[in-house]
Amino acid sequence: MDNWSSIFGLIGSVLSVISTLLTILFGIRSTRVKNDLEKIKLKYEQERWMTILKIIENNLCIKQEKNPQNDILEKIKKEKKKKEVKEKINQNKNQKKVNGSVLKDFLEKNKL
Repeated sequence: MDNWSSIFGLIGSVLSVISTLLTILFGIRSTRVKNDLEKIKLKYEQERWMTILKIIENNLCIKQEKNPQNDILEKIKKEKKKKEVKEKINQNKNQKKVNGSVLKDFLEKNKL
């Protein structure tokens, strides 16, 4: 009986060591799986929010295109830009005239 009890004791201790190792191994794997699942969840959430933002942006663009006030505002902005460009051109022409007359006066005074 003593031999059998020592054999069963040895088998029991080996099985407990194996079960401990398996528990540690599966524990490590489960944490890896949990981490991978968290990464997948985060990626999914990010993609979901990006699609939601794109949908909102597209809806806003469509609403702006349908709004006739935007066309009017764009026309007003274009007209203002045209006026500003014309004013700058006129200022440049006037500046050239002034610069030309100043240069002419300088040359006449110094007779160059």
